[in-house]
Amino acid sequence: MRARRTNKWHKFSPDVLPAWVADMDFGVAPAITAALARLTRDQEYGYAARDGVLAAAFVRRMERRFGWHTDPADTVAIGDLVQASFSSVMAFSEPGDAILLQLPSSRHRGHRPPPDRQPDAR
Repeated sequence: MRARRTNKWHKFSPDVLPAWVADMDFGVAPAITAALARLTRDQEYGYAARDGVLAAAFVRRMERRFGWHTDPADTVAIGDLVQASFSSVMAFSEPGDAILLQLPSSRHRGHRPPPDRQPDAR
């Protein structure tokens, strides 16, 4: 693993086990590897045209797993857990509200809410 060029394996000395960051040392499914190879081969680096495919998949999954009946029009595709969490907190809470994030989740390292959104320090 130390042959990898990632920050995880080179931030600290070799005698330190790098458990300070989420595990990124797992294999990738062959279908994902093939899709990335195709995108690279075709130099297709733009934003994907989703055309409701993700929303439809989400609706099916929520129905199958939880019996929820959701409207695809109510879904928003977001590719970043930290930004999705931050946006949700900003949209659906008020200063001083208690916030609970279900784990596993990413810790938003080194960033604080804007001064008008920080919890009361009393």
